[in-house]
Amino acid sequence: MAYTETTTQSWGSRLGDSIKGIIVGFILFIVSFPLLFWNEGNSVKVAKALEEGRGITVEVQDISKIDPANEGKLVHMCGDATTQDVLKDAEFGISHNGMLLRRKVQYYQWVEKSHKETKKNMGGSETTVTTYTYSEGWRNEPVNSSAFKEPGHDNTVSYAVNDREEYAANVQYGAFKFTQSMIERLGNEKTYSLEDYKIPAALRGRACVADKFVYVGRKTAQSFQQQAALGFGQQGALAARAVAQDAATNVERTKLEIEQLRLQVKQQELVQQDPAATAEQKQAAKLAAARAEIEVQQKELLIKQAELDAKGADAAQPVAQQSATPQVQEPAPQEEPCSVSPTDPQIGDVRITWEVISPKEAVSIVYVQTGDTFTPYHAKSDRSVALLGMGIQSAEQLYEHAEDMNTITTWVLRFVGWFLMFGGLGMIFKPLSVLGDVVPFIGSLIGGASSVVAALMALILSLITIAIAWIWYRPLLGIALLAAAVFFVYLLFKRRKKPAPADAETV
Repeated sequence: MAYTETTTQSWGSRLGDSIKGIIVGFILFIVSFPLLFWNEGNSVKVAKALEEGRGITVEVQDISKIDPANEGKLVHMCGDATTQDVLKDAEFGISHNGMLLRRKVQYYQWVEKSHKETKKNMGGSETTVTTYTYSEGWRNEPVNSSAFKEPGHDNTVSYAVNDREEYAANVQYGAFKFTQSMIERLGNEKTYSLEDYKIPAALRGRACVADKFVYVGRKTAQSFQQQAALGFGQQGALAARAVAQDAATNVERTKLEIEQLRLQVKQQELVQQDPAATAEQKQAAKLAAARAEIEVQQKELLIKQAELDAKGADAAQPVAQQSATPQVQEPAPQEEPCSVSPTDPQIGDVRITWEVISPKEAVSIVYVQTGDTFTPYHAKSDRSVALLGMGIQSAEQLYEHAEDMNTITTWVLRFVGWFLMFGGLGMIFKPLSVLGDVVPFIGSLIGGASSVVAALMALILSLITIAIAWIWYRPLLGIALLAAAVFFVYLLFKRRKKPAPADAETV
């Protein structure tokens, strides 16, 4: 399944877009400087805060009692965090004694991917062939299919449900209590076991359990009858009647849409038969007619499904009205009819899994002891020290991990700053390559050369910016970096002419 779209942009239009892009490029170029400068300062401040904290950290061996002598001090503790809280996901009948209950939802959707191939033409125009391909798969968010290029890939969602997470409110740490921010930093999540899970009554007939997931499909006649049999009574009858009415309305609306599509097909057929139409117009009309035909077939299938749903809902109404009380005995999950197949999911199906943290976890911290709880340590560099790690870890291990994370963050932001500068310079130089594209070979040479120049300029300016920041925060290292940048510039622009070989002496 693929759809191809070919577009051509004139040389003048490309030149105009590249000139407009200079403004955006200039903004990116300017923004990169304060980002690089701030990043270096933040890195130094975090490093100083960790160095300061390491020097004053007090080791506490026993967390079962509160030592007033440590009040207001930065302490290192290890021990078990525990909770008695029971967290619930009432919609699915899930309960868990622990520190976290997180629901994660995935949707079976069509996904559109595009691949572009661009060709420069003599005269400066550019032809782009975009191929759109479609595949099905599980996604963490519903995918909007209204802008898909090829019809017949309509996404739906059978059951509206979102991700959610709930943390315990009370977590003991020996004689101490964790704050909510500390609780939300806990890790070591595990997948919640669904081995003994029972499908809630509201989802009977449209949900099942497989492996670590609860799968939910669309409502069917079986699901209405199942809910009615379980005692939904008048409420179930009203729900079934509402669905039946909605299904009937959808059938009528879809029939009108099919008639409009068939009119479009006839119009496109007339264009194909028109002697005055060009070959391109006839080809476009042929493609449009084919797309409309595919959409008609898809909507006819929707009508058949809606009619089945309406009949099933109608059949469920009398059963629901007759049921006065819920049945005490629930049928076994494997005996229940289900509208979703885990091994053969359909578009719109939903699957849910849960992550949990157990009620008892070993935790190591470096925090300020404040009464019977903890607060971050505010260092002289205006940065905080608040370290928390899962398992038994020494203070040195916690500090080393924090230093590693600071180093990683610093290098990531350095790259981001360089990339913003490189991208901005590339947009500023873009009109040069577009001007040269009147002859594609020349434009490609100019484009390649301007990219190299932009990359080198971004590298040099980034080094200079970082060096100035380090001179501001740490002079010795900053001067060394600045010297390295100046030396790099010297090598780059050095132009030494080799002496011409002397003429051979005539004997």
